[in-house]
Amino acid sequence: MGLYTGIVGFALATAAVAVFRDPAAGARFLVVGGSGTLAFGAIAVLLRQQTASGGTQPVTLATWVTLCRGVLVCVFGGFVAAVGLSTTGPAAWLPGLAFGVAAVLDRVDGWLARTRDAETALGERLDIETDAILVFAGAVAVVAEGLAPVAFLAAGVARYLFILGHRLRRYRGQAVGDEHRRQLNRLVYVVLTVAIWVAVLPVTAATTTRPLLVLVAVPFLLNFLRSWLATRH
Repeated sequence: MGLYTGIVGFALATAAVAVFRDPAAGARFLVVGGSGTLAFGAIAVLLRQQTASGGTQPVTLATWVTLCRGVLVCVFGGFVAAVGLSTTGPAAWLPGLAFGVAAVLDRVDGWLARTRDAETALGERLDIETDAILVFAGAVAVVAEGLAPVAFLAAGVARYLFILGHRLRRYRGQAVGDEHRRQLNRLVYVVLTVAIWVAVLPVTAATTTRPLLVLVAVPFLLNFLRSWLATRH
């Protein structure tokens, strides 16, 4: 049911972009947003297999919200490809709307999991990966549109370099510790996503967004460095 709903939703969104913008914009939306959604779906399936211990991980309501967040990130990418971040008119607000809703729903899926006593390993892993994908997509978009310096891409790939470093340590037989300062991690993540959201809104210009994004990226990257040093012991 969810698959069919997603297909219908993408078809309607593509048609709307093609009609209100132009057919080429609709094609760009479909290619970028659709391929991103397929990739995100593959990640979700892989995570479900990895977290299945003694049985299949349930897909709870909270997990469905997280899946919707991931699709919204792909929709955001599709909108950026279709209309850009420097356009004018009502369409200019579409990327910011998709990004903002995807960010806000991050609080909803966690709340649902806790209040319904439905916290699962799949939900936790999927939530973390969706957060990383949101930051990556936002970083690529603002850099591509000239709203942030190229160096800002470091914020988008920081988690993936972090994971790669851990896997190399395990491959070499070296210890990898646990990260305990999750509140600090959450704080710098929220600050970064809010800054990216502000940058993709049509009311902000590069003269404002470039220094803003550099300012928030520094503590974000320093926190990843702190986490890396903490988990080496």
